[in-house]
Amino acid sequence: MNYNMESLIVSKCPITGLTLTSHPDWINVSCGPAFNISFKIIDKNILLLQPDGSADLEGLKKGLNLAKQIIKENFNDQTFICIEDFTKVVSPTTESRKYYIQFMKDLIYLKAIVFHSINPLMKLSLKLAEKLNFFKFDVYVSKNYYEAVNLALKNSDFKNNEIPLTKEPAWDLKFNNYAVRYEIINNNILHVVSEGIFGIECFDTVIKYQNNFIKKNFHNKIGEYYYVVDLRNVSITRDCRRKYADEIQSLYKLFPFKSYIYYGANRMIDMIVIFLAPFISFNIKRAKDLIGVLDIVKIDSTKSNKKKIKKISDETQNYIEEFLVFLARINWESYGINKNFKKDSTHPFYQVYDAITLIKSDLDELYLEKKKNEEEKAILQNKLQLSLKLETMGKLAGSVAHDLNNVLSGIVSYPDIIMKSLPDNTGNAKALKYINRMKKSGQKAADIVQDLLTISRSGVVSFETIDMNHIIIEYLKSPEYKSLIKENLKISIKLNLSEELTNIYASSIHLSKTVMNLVINAFESISDKGVINIATKNISLVNKSFKGYSKNADGDYVELTVADTGSGISEQDLPKIFEPFYSKKIIGKSGTGLGMMVIKGTADDHKGFLSVNSKENKGTEFKLYFPVNNDYIEKKPLKIIDNYNGKGETILVVDDVEDQRIIAYNLLKGLHYSVKTVSSGEEAIEYLKKENVDLLVLDMIMEPGIGGLETYKQIKDIKPDQKAVIVSGFSETEDVREVQKLGAGKYIRKPYTIKEIGIAVFEELNKYRITLSDKYK
Repeated sequence: MNYNMESLIVSKCPITGLTLTSHPDWINVSCGPAFNISFKIIDKNILLLQPDGSADLEGLKKGLNLAKQIIKENFNDQTFICIEDFTKVVSPTTESRKYYIQFMKDLIYLKAIVFHSINPLMKLSLKLAEKLNFFKFDVYVSKNYYEAVNLALKNSDFKNNEIPLTKEPAWDLKFNNYAVRYEIINNNILHVVSEGIFGIECFDTVIKYQNNFIKKNFHNKIGEYYYVVDLRNVSITRDCRRKYADEIQSLYKLFPFKSYIYYGANRMIDMIVIFLAPFISFNIKRAKDLIGVLDIVKIDSTKSNKKKIKKISDETQNYIEEFLVFLARINWESYGINKNFKKDSTHPFYQVYDAITLIKSDLDELYLEKKKNEEEKAILQNKLQLSLKLETMGKLAGSVAHDLNNVLSGIVSYPDIIMKSLPDNTGNAKALKYINRMKKSGQKAADIVQDLLTISRSGVVSFETIDMNHIIIEYLKSPEYKSLIKENLKISIKLNLSEELTNIYASSIHLSKTVMNLVINAFESISDKGVINIATKNISLVNKSFKGYSKNADGDYVELTVADTGSGISEQDLPKIFEPFYSKKIIGKSGTGLGMMVIKGTADDHKGFLSVNSKENKGTEFKLYFPVNNDYIEKKPLKIIDNYNGKGETILVVDDVEDQRIIAYNLLKGLHYSVKTVSSGEEAIEYLKKENVDLLVLDMIMEPGIGGLETYKQIKDIKPDQKAVIVSGFSETEDVREVQKLGAGKYIRKPYTIKEIGIAVFEELNKYRITLSDKYK
């Protein structure tokens, strides 16, 4: 073969700075269907061979004959060194290997061969050949091109002062075993060149630098740039492989690229990419070299970049999942794979084991992810079933609550009227006792309806500034609590209430019910002697989360703790305690089975949190956290009203139910108010066009005709300063709050007692006077 030596291409190596000589006929010479070879001369006496693919005997002969010709024409019977780049070499046939070895042995002027990027099996073979003095020349193994050139120069015949100085590439980041450089080609290609071992110790730094580089240079090319990676001289440790894949996925979501293109990879990486391609959300392509990358980009720019997604049938998907589960459960070592393979990277089967463990680790993660998804799916299904139960209960409660509470008003409110009208003497004591029991029974029935509304999120929640300590003390003064104490004389209560407790913006009704339910449960869990601890304190939560809640808990809270030394809750029962009607107690005797749901519902409605710790025979501890909202905090002490009689002020009762009008009339009359009643919102509006009243007692739902919200809106147009309190058996929270935004006072739930209606009316009528007196205390 004769070459036109005038066509030689002389340039400088960008990595070492040495002179590079090549020829168009030396680059990517085809030596068979799957084998090419390229030649370059580095400086004056180093020949660089870069084979690509798998060589059969005939192809190898063709390539080596060309090598012989280049050596003869360029080295003039002078000693030279050969560098062989095995980055893209696939295992040759046995005949090819024998021919190659013999060919090299016959090169009488060959001083040394430097291999780089060879596999462990070949490395082991070379070590063995060296021990047996098989070669007349020196053999060296290096990990990359830069190291190979330096080894070649050190072993050349030139004197040290004649050797051109090599220079290390200008890396963007450099570590002990790894270096990386980011380049921009043609304004739309991110070219990542790296060398060495990409390990966990440098992972975070590299990813952070990379993302900042992309954000800075490609922020205006989202979806229009290419991510290109040179894999010729780099390896990724096992613990980084999955992390790297996840980071590329995350990068694609933030700064989408048109394609991820890699070149210089070994066959193992190609195999992994083929296996994972269906699970990758972006386009991924392979190129032979950087020239190939540019060709792909050129062709791709004229085509649609939309990735085609093949749909996998359900049956096929099931088979795939079964296969993954089977592989993930295999214990490879029990199948005879030697543990030492993973320690000795020079072992001939190390690469095979490495490939198996790589795939195995990915399969393990897929299996665990699948298992986690199944567990999360089961939790979501349970939550959905619970939600459907609550929704059904809410619809049921909502449909009957208004009418049922109106009926119960007669049982709860008429006893107050009767007891106030009866003279207090011994003859009436028995009658008063029975009347009081009737009232309590009616109140319990009303409470059950309210519990249903609370846990189904259908009830009205009226918020005000609350002192949690006051709620606890009030409950401990109640007849219900005193009855508990009488029945459980061996149980003691220990209080630890913070004197500096911050007020919270909350629903006093719900907090009272919560405290009551917690204390009752604590009493019922203790069969003989025991202690119940009730505590409050201010607390700041940082990086805290609670099971069953998706949001973060960071912030300032008031913490309520109720702990007992009772029988505790078993591990299997603990997840079920917040289900409606789930109870180990006798329904009707110990409760309705709704207490725990009310407690959790209260925490949720107040945007708070709940935690439960319990062990069988060692007691249970409930902790509730209510957020502090400084917009609503009042630093003044909360006023407790004992005398709520009126002074002849005029009250207009607006209610469509006759019994409710009669009850309200008699209760308020007994509190020394002048009372008028009307049966609709329209009547109230007409009445107020002619008359003045000090306060409205306004029902929210009135049929037929307009409801409480619309009634109050029209009244405010007539009398902008009109005061009102709201009463309802059931209503949408938004309507009640809207009326309160317009200026109405407290919401009172039907059925109400004389004390509840009395305090609400008194506070609203005396709001301004109370505020002034508190201010100048």
